[in-house]
Amino acid sequence: MTNKNNQRQDLSWFYNTRAWKKVRWIVLHKYRGICQTCGKRGFEVHHIIPLSPSNVHDASISLNPDNLMLLCTSCHNAMRSPESEVRSDVEFNKYGDLTQKTGDLIQKAGPPHQKAVKMNENGRGWSS
Repeated sequence: MTNKNNQRQDLSWFYNTRAWKKVRWIVLHKYRGICQTCGKRGFEVHHIIPLSPSNVHDASISLNPDNLMLLCTSCHNAMRSPESEVRSDVEFNKYGDLTQKTGDLIQKAGPPHQKAVKMNENGRGWSS
């Protein structure tokens, strides 16, 4: 069985072809250099249907702009990672802090030297 790293090495030739470089340029300009997931600056052209040794010669998958999206490196790494998942137990509050969802109250853990602070829905906290 071939692992993903070996598959990527087997496909490295594809990313040096003139056809790939042309379609990559088209996608970069189509999305004006903006990551389609988060809106940051995008550099990575990602295959929606993953490229594999069995489909690399199928232009409707490997070179089709409709099967490609532009992503920043962080979003691309998250999409490629087998562990990628969206957690439903945390959220960002209006101040940009990552907080634990706990019903009406949000429990926020600070640095190790601080004790936990319970936050109300307005993002204002009180000591517990």
